[in-house]
Amino acid sequence: MTKDNLSRFFVGGTIHICWTVSFVLMNELTVVRMRGRLAGVFSGGWAVGGTALAVATYVLRDWVWLQRLLAALSLLLAAFYFLVWFCNFTDSFSDAVVAVAVAAHNFRWFLCCCG
Repeated sequence: MTKDNLSRFFVGGTIHICWTVSFVLMNELTVVRMRGRLAGVFSGGWAVGGTALAVATYVLRDWVWLQRLLAALSLLLAAFYFLVWFCNFTDSFSDAVVAVAVAAHNFRWFLCCCG
């Protein structure tokens, strides 16, 4: 078994743990009356995500570009989770957006200086 195959096996075997953790975090960070709807949307994402992945693999035949697309979408999802989490601790949505913009600017600066 090569190093790449071993890493793919590890990611494939642990992806359900990531899904479970994100599902629990989503439920913990939302208002109680909205949890049922969000759980339905979150679980329904499997069907939409599977279809979108099939379309993406048809359009992007090179696996490198497909990995880049999936990594970018994962970063967007992480930013969305951070925004939802931050909205729970601020008074308005605009405060959360400003904080995320400042964090993104600082992260870009960090990558430019340390990369």
